[in-house]
Amino acid sequence: MQSSNYTDVEQQEPRSQNKERQDDEEDFKKMAHYHEMAQVHRLTRKVYFQCLLLMVLIGVLLLVFAVHAPYKHVAPLANDLMSIVGVSIFLVLSFFAFTCGGENAQTKLVLIILISIFLGLSTGFFVAMNVSITSKHSNTYKYYNDPT
Repeated sequence: MQSSNYTDVEQQEPRSQNKERQDDEEDFKKMAHYHEMAQVHRLTRKVYFQCLLLMVLIGVLLLVFAVHAPYKHVAPLANDLMSIVGVSIFLVLSFFAFTCGGENAQTKLVLIILISIFLGLSTGFFVAMNVSITSKHSNTYKYYNDPT
């Protein structure tokens, strides 16, 4: 004899067990979502600290650049630009990075983007400056030592 609680031969489980199975699936989805968010949080934290490390290295390079002024005679405008503008932007970004960076994920992402842009621009400026000075120096050396 079949009772009225069962609707099909394949569904021989009471309705309460079926509800528990659905709850277990929802719990599994929530747990998977939580682990995914935890991985994103760890990645954001790692990238943020890598950006801070690179920021410190660029700061040391800017400090050396500002104190020694290696391009003062060759390219005074570029030297002043990097010494004044580069150091001031570095100080503002450093202040925000070390004071506001640990609050929430949105602030960290904005700071990661801003620090990455600053690192790219400052590194590109240093490389372009060295290449242009090296090419000017190698061309003048070549022309002055030409035996013909």
